[in-house]
Amino acid sequence: MLKEAAGKPEAIIIATGGEVAIAMDAQSALEQKGVHVRVVSLPSTFVFDQQDEEYRNAVLPPKLPCVSVEAG
Repeated sequence: MLKEAAGKPEAIIIATGGEVAIAMDAQSALEQKGVHVRVVSLPSTFVFDQQDEEYRNAVLPPKLPCVSVEAG
């Protein structure tokens, strides 16, 4: 996790590399509107998938909506 939401997280923004700054800016804008968003840096989905389920669910709770920011 890169930055926790100011309140109980309502959504998660996942950044995979150079997009972290964009994700942080988006979180700031959403938090100003009262939407609590967690930012997660996930440079390797392979490494993340190798972690135990408890850890993965703590970082990306299954019931929270997620959006990924990636250069394309």
